[in-house]
Amino acid sequence: VNGGKCGECGDPYQDPRPRQNEVKGLYGNGIIFKEFKVGEVIDVVVTIVANHRGWFEFRLCPMSSPGELVTQDCLNKHQLFIADGVNSTRYNLTKPTQKNFDTFGKG
Repeated sequence: VNGGKCGECGDPYQDPRPRQNEVKGLYGNGIIFKEFKVGEVIDVVVTIVANHRGWFEFRLCPMSSPGELVTQDCLNKHQLFIADGVNSTRYNLTKPTQKNFDTFGKG
């Protein structure tokens, strides 16, 4: 469906914008609850309940104005690197497992 694409905030790609989890969408209330500085290490927790192997990564966009919609182009420019020194943006799931991953990201 949709060539494997998802919306920028995880919503179905085919939904009209703003999608439910985007700014001005049903759940996107515009409240900023945390600010990060470039290069700051942040805690990220991922819970895997159905591991099909593969990988995951994180991307954050700077918000330059209230109500601005996130774009894939912006996300592509702001990938977070895993803060363990391997200089990678992808956390690979090499074994079938069901667990929490405590990892860190840096911009």
